[in-house]
Amino acid sequence: SKGFVEINYGDLEGKCIHNDDEESKRLKNLFDQSSRDMEKDLYARYPGGENANEVEKRAREALRKLMNDTPNDRHLVVVGHGRCNKILLASLLYNDASKISSIEQGNTAISIVDYDSGDDKWLEVMLNYCAHNEDRGAASGGAY
Repeated sequence: SKGFVEINYGDLEGKCIHNDDEESKRLKNLFDQSSRDMEKDLYARYPGGENANEVEKRAREALRKLMNDTPNDRHLVVVGHGRCNKILLASLLYNDASKISSIEQGNTAISIVDYDSGDDKWLEVMLNYCAHNEDRGAASGGAY
């Protein structure tokens, strides 16, 4: 579902922020500042991109649709991207998407949550499982 695609980084989309040149440093600073702002304000956004509130709404709607479309299934797999995953998990587990900094999400991480329909609550089973990366000799990756 398009609801689980990565956040739109707007003007920063596809830009290199890891080189030592001045432009990369400027873009890295802009990225870092925008990321910090988003942790405090769900309506802060990457320049020309999405904000956490927009990502939360589209991801929760996609999850709701998936659950409604598969009412007899007990297990669902959602494959998404780092920041989108963090926003969705913070929204589900803490009812507060701005708590994204409390969610670790390594590269190819597996997170498992249970939905308790009686209490209408999402419960953490396992977050940020990355041992499968070590088995293949790959780095477990850092948090997004």
